[in-house]
Amino acid sequence: MSRKRKYSNEFRLKIISEYLSSQFGGFKRIGKKYGIHHSIVKGWVHRYELHGAEGLFKTSGSYSSEFKIYVIEYMHANNMSLNETAHHFCIPSTSAVAKWERQYYEEGAEVSAP
Repeated sequence: MSRKRKYSNEFRLKIISEYLSSQFGGFKRIGKKYGIHHSIVKGWVHRYELHGAEGLFKTSGSYSSEFKIYVIEYMHANNMSLNETAHHFCIPSTSAVAKWERQYYEEGAEVSAP
């Protein structure tokens, strides 16, 4: 089982800054340079572009059932992917949105708290 690596805020900003300022950047190239999967780099950059540093550094949160339902219904109404939805609402974990969606389908509009 792999462990999720934690990266410092400074490191994330360094990667984002390099990507945004590089003419020859690219998620894959920068990811390879720093030993990070390109999807992580892409996620950081998109969260930063949408929500600034505050959205980038939010790592956890407690969400009400009402908020979870709103997120899932918004995602469906706007034909958004799990990833797009997580980025839009500044939810750091796409898997959390997937869990909420599963619960929504299993339990209806009574998505339980974590």
